[in-house]
Amino acid sequence: MKEEQRTKIEALRKDENLEYLNRHHGFPLAGLPLSPSNERCGLLNRLKQKLVKYLLADTFNEYFRAQQDYNAHLVRFLNSLANTFDQNFWRDIREEQEASWHALERNIGKQISAAISGVNEDLGKLKAGCAEQDAAVSRIDGAVKGLESYLYQVLRSDVKSPTGKALEAAAADPEYFLFENRFRGSETEIRRRLEFYLPYLKQCPGAVLDIGCGRGELLSLCKEAGIKGLGVDTDAVMIDIAETKGLEVFCRTGNSFLQEQSSASLGGVVAIQVIEHLDLPVLKELLALAKAKIKPGGLVIFETINPISILALTHNYFRDPSHRSPLHPDTMRYLMELNGFVDVQIASLSPYPQAAQLSLIEEQPYYSPRLTALITTINENISRLNNLIFGYQDYALIARVAGKE
Repeated sequence: MKEEQRTKIEALRKDENLEYLNRHHGFPLAGLPLSPSNERCGLLNRLKQKLVKYLLADTFNEYFRAQQDYNAHLVRFLNSLANTFDQNFWRDIREEQEASWHALERNIGKQISAAISGVNEDLGKLKAGCAEQDAAVSRIDGAVKGLESYLYQVLRSDVKSPTGKALEAAAADPEYFLFENRFRGSETEIRRRLEFYLPYLKQCPGAVLDIGCGRGELLSLCKEAGIKGLGVDTDAVMIDIAETKGLEVFCRTGNSFLQEQSSASLGGVVAIQVIEHLDLPVLKELLALAKAKIKPGGLVIFETINPISILALTHNYFRDPSHRSPLHPDTMRYLMELNGFVDVQIASLSPYPQAAQLSLIEEQPYYSPRLTALITTINENISRLNNLIFGYQDYALIARVAGKE
């Protein structure tokens, strides 16, 4: 508020007419004398009325004079009030308020702009950092691919390693050696996934044969759990890695190794992500050999890619050129039962993250019944699509040899 306006308001509070009114006219209007009664007629009563009017005349005259005095001072005060709060005064007050609001808006705008600028600056730094990290990752990835290409050329040449065995084995199929090295996954991740089988393997009445043992992740878990384990793999490089861990492994095919074992000599046979690499005659032979070489009550466990899941089929199965045929779980159950295995179970493994699947529509309580019914139908269809497209990536067949040890 301007100083001139404050002065006017302060002067108005001290106006002499307002002070006079407050000082002299704070009396109540209640309690004034009532009009004389006309209940009785006659001379005496008329004399009484005249006497009352005479006595009250001075009281009413005093009241009327006070009212006139009050009215006069009130009118003069209202004139002063009108002169003080003229049109310009209210205009100035309004302009001052608008100016204050505009100043507040500008201040808030400046703060918001500063906050947005700070966020943009932080985002710029983050993007720059991400770009630097992406560039570093790209450089590392390029270097790895370059090393793979160089190693591929070395493996195709006649160069032999000092020990010979690992490099010579890799040179027999350098493409798949490098492929498996890239896509197999870390040992920590593989061990975490394979822990699922330990409760089953502890039930086996003897040594467990791991066909396609790779680097020995499952055999290491068995060793730590006190389970006797043997491993075979056709990849000599993987066998070398497993041997360095003190595991009992052999560079052989699963069928050739089983053929050399005595009947009912093993507690179980495990093949993780192996049977999809086998031609159908070889797979049938494996089932027959496993049935013959496992003790009564022993287990056979086969894990493979789930072809019912579209993404698992397109992303996992077809990525590996060494895969021979996708194996439907119903087909594998039939083959297991045909070979005399009992208690055949199918375990679904490796679910896709929920965030990667199609999202359901959230229903709200204020939706109409018709809209709610429509959303329910849509969500049911979305769930069917999720099961078809984003189904479990793998499944395992777990079956038992009939009888007891």
